[in-house]
Amino acid sequence: MVQQIIKTSPHGSFKVTQLCENVVICEDIHNKQKWGNETDTKPAFTVYVGCKRDEASGYIKTFQTFYRIEWCEVRKPKYLNDFEVEIKIPGMQRETDTYAFGLDYLVD
Repeated sequence: MVQQIIKTSPHGSFKVTQLCENVVICEDIHNKQKWGNETDTKPAFTVYVGCKRDEASGYIKTFQTFYRIEWCEVRKPKYLNDFEVEIKIPGMQRETDTYAFGLDYLVD
């Protein structure tokens, strides 16, 4: 695992961390974005997954089916510059449970 901090906001309200080669998360300490995945001990976050452009639709289908993600955005890479696109995924849960895979499963 990489676990490298890429960016921190000037007031420390968010932190962008690269977890592995193609996964970055942005944690929102103040939860201004209302991503709905904060816990008692960890802040809300959104996930960015880097991939090739032609792989994006397959990833999105997987996220919708197995991760129970309702919305994803494919965009030009902002954090994962070594990839053709990055998929922005707000609302992913941190831990896998009986209903959906989580960030822990994605990083493995």
